Amino acid sequence: MKKQDAEAYRVFIRTSAIGLEVGLSIVVGFFLGHTVDRYAGTKPWGSIIGFVFGVLAAGKTLYTFSKKYLKDNQDDEK
Repeated sequence: MKKQDAEAYRVFIRTSAIGLEVGLSIVVGFFLGHTVDRYAGTKPWGSIIGFVFGVLAAGKTLYTFSKKYLKDNQDDEK
């Protein structure tokens, strides 16, 4: 396998994993908040706060991925 093909597969797999990480971050945040709601009786605030934290975690994941991707591609262009 060519080095360029291997790199393309690596980028494809990492990009696919980002979608999974984003979705799971939001779902896990929501369900953790929902669990807090059940035990603390704070319905719906725990779910809302958990969802917001999940979205923030997903945003951080996207930011770090795009930052690394752009840095890698700038190095390739030089």
